[in-house]
Amino acid sequence: MVNMGFRMEQMILYATQQGLGTCWIGGMFSKERVGAMMGLGKNQRVIALTPVGYPDTSFYGRFTHDAIELGATNFGRTKLLKQIVFGTRWGLPLETEDSELLGALECVRLAPSWANTQPWRFLASSKEVVAVADAGGKYGNVRQGKHYYRLDVGIAMAHFFLAAREMGWVGEWHVTGFDPVEVATARAIPDGYEVLGVYRR
Repeated sequence: MVNMGFRMEQMILYATQQGLGTCWIGGMFSKERVGAMMGLGKNQRVIALTPVGYPDTSFYGRFTHDAIELGATNFGRTKLLKQIVFGTRWGLPLETEDSELLGALECVRLAPSWANTQPWRFLASSKEVVAVADAGGKYGNVRQGKHYYRLDVGIAMAHFFLAAREMGWVGEWHVTGFDPVEVATARAIPDGYEVLGVYRR
């Protein structure tokens, strides 16, 4: 799910850059019906979809967009950076003047998420960033055995990665090769949160 969010968000951003309209669709479709249409086998399943096309810029198109955003959790507002990013340990404020790091984390803050819940938290320093998910399954972000909060964190990780790459960083995300429990213990991450990735410069 993390990799799905990470990869598909890059495709969505590329399509947007080309002037195309997209939209993440997670749990609002029949996986059996879509799977059959695509000719998928028994052990394959559809996780998410996106339409790709030209945005409707008419009055009705803008009205529909605004109505959907109004109905979203938190009315489309995003959390403040201090609510989703900590220093090297959980709950400690991020104290840095590194404008590049702050810029990459601002891209994380603005990333889209399932029902606009922003289930990610990041613990950051100039050398390492840890991606953490609120694994509580809030707002229906666990459906049909699919952990959409992991997909959401993958999306946020993609935004951080792309921003960092634009600034010339040579780091990368690691989703294996570390002990999540050990990382959580060392950084005082509370129960109910899941360590999903570590970015090292």
